[in-house]
Amino acid sequence: MELKGESESDKDLIIYSLNESLQIHKEIVERIQNEKDDIEDQFEQEKSLVKKECIEIEEKRDDGNKQLSKLEAMYNLLLKEVETKRLEYRRMETRFYSHIKSLNSTEQEESVYPIIYQMISQINNLCSSLEGYMKQDITIDLLSLAWSQHTVTLNIIQTHFSDNQLRDTSIISLLTERFIMDIIMEYVLQTSIHPGVSLNNSFETIHDWIDKRNTSWASRLKQQITNFIVSQSNEQSNEIESKKQDIICLLSNSLSHIYDSVDLFNTQITEIIQLSLQLNLAIKLQQQQHKLEILSLQQGSQFNENIMNSVNQGTELILVITPPFVADGPHPFIIPAKVYCA
Repeated sequence: MELKGESESDKDLIIYSLNESLQIHKEIVERIQNEKDDIEDQFEQEKSLVKKECIEIEEKRDDGNKQLSKLEAMYNLLLKEVETKRLEYRRMETRFYSHIKSLNSTEQEESVYPIIYQMISQINNLCSSLEGYMKQDITIDLLSLAWSQHTVTLNIIQTHFSDNQLRDTSIISLLTERFIMDIIMEYVLQTSIHPGVSLNNSFETIHDWIDKRNTSWASRLKQQITNFIVSQSNEQSNEIESKKQDIICLLSNSLSHIYDSVDLFNTQITEIIQLSLQLNLAIKLQQQQHKLEILSLQQGSQFNENIMNSVNQGTELILVITPPFVADGPHPFIIPAKVYCA
């Protein structure tokens, strides 16, 4: 009986184990089925999303093609307009260049030399006349008041001229001559168009940009702008005259630190500034093939008799009193620099 009971217990245990196994298997199958369903749902969702994206991409591509077609049409239209403008510009350039060439270049070229010569002579005469009115005991501090904005010249004076030399009226006259040229260079000849013209700064930026790309066109543009604003239009005549008076006052006030009774020489000072203004216009309006240049000489360079006249004995350039003016073209000339050497 006991064996029979044990046998039935074993059967129950086996049956229970089988039920447990079936239950576990069922759960595994259900989990796998659920995962499969989830994967299928996810796949369908992703498939739907990809399909939607493909449709959107297709629509965007169609829109892009339409936009591209429009842009190509606009581009072709702009190309035609640019070509039309280019042809128009070439015609204008040809007409303008013909107009410039029609000017009497010989008269213009020949008129520059006497202006330069007269201006330099007037400066020299003024400095000679001022010698009798020179203040006593000229010092570097006194010169600093006159040359307050010209540190380069002051540094040269401090480095190469002794206190004894500064007591020499001829040396002070040379330094004054240099100072007057500094004023003329800075406030007149180095202006982009002309002293007093409101476009000076903005035009300089434009001119420099064009000059890097087309020197010839930049030169002709400067001719045209200068000719129109200064020679043909009276719109800024008051500003130009006002600037002229400012330069005259600046020069007179600066000289008064070194000389007494400078107001006695206002007529000469005015004539010098007027000549510098005339020279500036002559330079700005010159044709490219008749180039006048104001050469820059480096301190410490060797004396060159071809472009320099020294006021003393020496081989090393110390101070440029007046710069060299060199013109080429049909009527070339050189006005040598006036220099002080050591």
